[in-house]
Amino acid sequence: MNTKTVLKDQRLIPAKSQVQEMVIFGFISLWIVLVAVLYFS
Repeated sequence: MNTKTVLKDQRLIPAKSQVQEMVIFGFISLWIVLVAVLYFS
């Protein structure tokens, strides 16, 4: 019984597909912020 299994059981860490979606979403928002900062500076 390791930490990962406990967290998965309690739904504290998402499933693999959700992780991929979150990574893609985070990557896109990072680029949007970067472009906005460069554009407005």
